[in-house]
Amino acid sequence: MPHLTRLQFLQAAASLPLFLAKSLPAVASEEAGRTILYSTDFVTDFDVNDRGVGRDGRPCWRSDFAYGGRIVNNGERGLYADPHVFPGTEPFPVVDGQRRLRSQRLAKPIQWKGTSYAYSAALMSAPHIAVSVGQRVECDLSLPHVMRKGYWPGFWLMPIKDAKERDWPWPPEIDVMEWWLFNEGDRADAFWNSLHSGTPAAHVNDARQIDLASLGIAGDLTQVLTYAVEITESEITCFVNDREVSRRANPAPSRQWYIILNLAVAGDPWPGAPDDAAQFPQEVVLKGLRVLARR
Repeated sequence: MPHLTRLQFLQAAASLPLFLAKSLPAVASEEAGRTILYSTDFVTDFDVNDRGVGRDGRPCWRSDFAYGGRIVNNGERGLYADPHVFPGTEPFPVVDGQRRLRSQRLAKPIQWKGTSYAYSAALMSAPHIAVSVGQRVECDLSLPHVMRKGYWPGFWLMPIKDAKERDWPWPPEIDVMEWWLFNEGDRADAFWNSLHSGTPAAHVNDARQIDLASLGIAGDLTQVLTYAVEITESEITCFVNDREVSRRANPAPSRQWYIILNLAVAGDPWPGAPDDAAQFPQEVVLKGLRVLARR
């Protein structure tokens, strides 16, 4: 989600505990010449919470960032919530057998670290899954609320901090897919794909608007589409429904990455804050996710 101001947020996390993800073991499953290392439908045997520990005692998805952050300093208006910590929020409901990311306008604002939030937002991160060179991440999802003010969904990857680093690293950042209603050029049949590189002092954001029709895909983002990123030592390549949408040099070939899926409540100066007429709740429908490696 392309904002230089995220740097301030990442720097603020420098004093938080070090996180080290474990590499994924291969499982006995294959798909199109690849081994499936991890797969979920976001419902079966799926947990998400602030602790990152499931009911079976094993690591699970988190309802915040790997370093424990709940808000990004980029104008967002919603607090990423765990319903067990913030009663009255419902960021991860299962509706008709499908997991949703849900942002809400709250009847009663919630408080966190001295700030009041009128909206709850939804974020799921997978710091227990380390994505490495030679691997591909695919996520099947739909965006039912495109063209709504304040709607800011994303599927992205952030680097994992290694044992020698004091601060959480940024850039790089891979934004496989995100959408927002910002100006007349925003469309229901196009999304943004970005790669952040460079250094904190000399940040580079290569952001591209991807038009589905130009890829031969009929319809718009309200249908289920498969967004994917494949990482090699030399390149980071992104896809939608197996159509290549971008191919860029890998700015950090030695990095491992963790996955983030979120639905932010947008704010100034980027997507713009929702007004009183904005419709809530807003949702992303999650169908499935896979991490694969070439055989």
